[in-house]
Amino acid sequence: MKKLLFLFFLVLLSGFIKGQDARLSLFIHTTPEVVWVNDSLLIKGNKMDLPEGNHRIRAWVPGYSPLDTVIAIKAAENKQFFYRFDRSEAYKTWEKRKTSHNNKKLIRFGLPVATTTILTGTMIYTFFSARNKHQEVLDKYDDYINSISNVSSAEADFTAAQDSYRRTYWSYYIQAGALAVSAYFLYKGIVWLQKNTFPDFVSEENPFAFNGIDIKSDPYTGGINLCLIFNLD
Repeated sequence: MKKLLFLFFLVLLSGFIKGQDARLSLFIHTTPEVVWVNDSLLIKGNKMDLPEGNHRIRAWVPGYSPLDTVIAIKAAENKQFFYRFDRSEAYKTWEKRKTSHNNKKLIRFGLPVATTTILTGTMIYTFFSARNKHQEVLDKYDDYINSISNVSSAEADFTAAQDSYRRTYWSYYIQAGALAVSAYFLYKGIVWLQKNTFPDFVSEENPFAFNGIDIKSDPYTGGINLCLIFNLD
């Protein structure tokens, strides 16, 4: 008798456990725009009570490959599902093209900008340096022609000042030529940049998106059925 009662309660308990719904918790990175569990849209939170069995999970994020998988859940199980999205092939292709474009942009536009800026600053410094050295030449010349003693020393100082000024003078014009070349390449880079603007990434369409509304009459009740159509392919 005790064995029969024990078996009876065991059957009741197993039936109770079997009839209990499981709790599914979804942990998905990056946060998807839409999540479907079977034919139900998960609107809020990341948890859902489900019966025992196999359940289809679909999710989508722009620029990533969509998730479409089936998981098995046991009765009364607290199931946790972890998933990390991978970038879609379309996004990877766009990213490679963008990297190539940025490299060309750096060479055609970024490098001329840097060299033009440096040469402009160098020219400004050389200009003021040449002006100071020109004044130094005039001062040394006055010292030379007005010198009574140490004429040879004054002449040597005047000659050295002249040589220094000449070097600075020619350096200034060499820098001016280099700046003109750099400015030309900068102009060409600006023209190239205007003709080669890189487009932003255009995401694929949501494969689980809402697609429309359909209104049909019910032949059995005579009423009207409102149908929401989703693209689940």
